Amino acid sequence: MSSKRCLLVLFGGRSAEHNVSCVSARHVIEAADPELYEVVPVGIDKSGNWHLAEKAIEDLKNNDLQERLEPTGPVWNPIIELGKLSSEKNLIVFPLLHGPLGEDGTIQGLLEVIDVPYIGSGVLGSALAMDKIATKEILTHHKIPQALYRSVHSKLFED
Repeated sequence: MSSKRCLLVLFGGRSAEHNVSCVSARHVIEAADPELYEVVPVGIDKSGNWHLAEKAIEDLKNNDLQERLEPTGPVWNPIIELGKLSSEKNLIVFPLLHGPLGEDGTIQGLLEVIDVPYIGSGVLGSALAMDKIATKEILTHHKIPQALYRSVHSKLFED
């Protein structure tokens, strides 16, 4: 096992914030200390397919990262590959997915189910941060002061 920690940077995703995630990944990869981390960029395209971002790996080796990473390359099965990396290396995942299907606890749940450590909030914290009404209800239940609010559900506006 290498003395370096394997830092899997997960970016892209199916949300409207896909492009922001691709830029965020570039900055995280650039900031990662190559003496401490073996960086593995994995992108999720807008259709939800996972890819080993080989171009980003090559650009990183050549010290020529583009402003935004592209979630392209060989298709990558997260269950198989994360399990393999986790058993072979000192793996940690840095999820940089923004919005639904990434920042809402879904990726954190996947990583917890397959027992892979990750950076950031857990499943519940992530889910509550995305669901503002649920957060308000939890705060109200625990008598934590907050601004007055009223929840309005989209179902009220359906024809």
